[in-house]
Amino acid sequence: MRSRILMVLALVLVPVGLAFAGGQAQTTAPGEPVPVMIWLPGGAQDDQATVNAAARDYAGPLIGAYPDVQFFGWGEWWDRKQLAIQSREEMDIVFTAEWNNYHQEVLRNAWRPLDDLIDDHAPALRDAVGFFLEGPVRDGQIYAVPTVKEGADSAQWFFNRQLVDKYGIPWQSIVTPADLEPYLQLIKDNEPDVVPYLLDGVSELPNATLHNVWNRIGVGSDFTYFEDTGRVQYKWHREETWERAQRMHDWYQRGFFQPEIEDVGGESQHERYWRAGNWFAYSHVGHPGKAGEMSAAYDQEFLGTGPLSQPVVTTDILLGSMMAISQTSRKPVESIKMLELMNTDQRFNNLLNYGVEGTHFRFVNEEQGVIEAISNSGYAPNMQWALQNQFLTYLYPTEDPDKWENYRRFNETAKLSPVIGFTADQGPIRTQLASISNVKDLYNDLLLRGLEDPASLRQEYLDALQAAGVAEIEAELTRQVREFLANN
Repeated sequence: MRSRILMVLALVLVPVGLAFAGGQAQTTAPGEPVPVMIWLPGGAQDDQATVNAAARDYAGPLIGAYPDVQFFGWGEWWDRKQLAIQSREEMDIVFTAEWNNYHQEVLRNAWRPLDDLIDDHAPALRDAVGFFLEGPVRDGQIYAVPTVKEGADSAQWFFNRQLVDKYGIPWQSIVTPADLEPYLQLIKDNEPDVVPYLLDGVSELPNATLHNVWNRIGVGSDFTYFEDTGRVQYKWHREETWERAQRMHDWYQRGFFQPEIEDVGGESQHERYWRAGNWFAYSHVGHPGKAGEMSAAYDQEFLGTGPLSQPVVTTDILLGSMMAISQTSRKPVESIKMLELMNTDQRFNNLLNYGVEGTHFRFVNEEQGVIEAISNSGYAPNMQWALQNQFLTYLYPTEDPDKWENYRRFNETAKLSPVIGFTADQGPIRTQLASISNVKDLYNDLLLRGLEDPASLRQEYLDALQAAGVAEIEAELTRQVREFLANN
């Protein structure tokens, strides 16, 4: 199975050449096209109406439907989506991810199973998405369509080139948070208007060894199989998690983060800093060419270190960005056709990503798919990572023309997690998982953003986890993983 996974990750580029040839879905529908709501996190676009109208003209004759795209700011996204799920509000296509409550949403019956819809109405979707579709399988059913993108997980550091050059900072030699810390203090001491370390409100501080030993198993990012113990453990039962939280608290006290990070429920406004250039360092899951993408998107020059550790193919990286169809949708057939079109039709995919040619972007080299954005056009969502098949997307002049070949090599050299393909049976621990989710909501943001001293919350948090049933979850998942490993 594992050799097949790497082969598929390497060959996932094959459809890209076909896409540049202009292949389109052939399905048509009689009558007027119907709107399909697409909910996404991110900033609202001033000229969204123009893009939606162009998408109607293009997609309507092909699939009898068109996208009604709605972006919700990050500050409201989490609560808005969860409220809609709880109230059974009508939705069609909705963004979800492993880190964005996907597992809990499946348990709450928020999303439709997709197998029959794909087979009956969107058969080209399986080939276009390939192995990534095996990630969101629960109880034998697919519950979301992942974005086809990098197939492995590895954190990277990113830096503001202007400040790196100004102070002669040896950015390529920075690997660990300890390596970075003196330069954060340097910026703090000399650049009062600059945020030394930018937190985006989602990412945690990467640990240089994190992906070498952590193999998340698909019931939420906090439960992980550790090869050193041969057990599934909750991450807050690992000393390195507390060490990382302590460093975050130290950095918070030293004023390394942007001030609005104190508003746990609010928007951290990291994109505002990127555009203004008043930031120094940032970290996130990375992939080949990400620094170039960010440079083009924010008109600032970003430097990226490349992987801080061995890239690892895990189930949760396949779940890092997905689109699901709501149980409340009255247009599931049109919705699955929409997802098929997003994954198979290059022109449509790029319309949603970059807008209308001549209005929002222009071609630099149409044959090679190289474009440049038109300034202040009113449409620049910068959400390629969320809008399905990335291998269909155009490139900016600042990006490496060999970007997709680099993706292939990145995927090929990745280590396979020993639990890749494992799907937990959540039935025996469903109640405990729900209880743990409620507990971690009380503590995780405070600790991961450094807002509270970990020492003051440690015992309280661990006691609450124990009362919620964390030991039962660890024992049951360890049993399931060992059975999986024995049979693979």
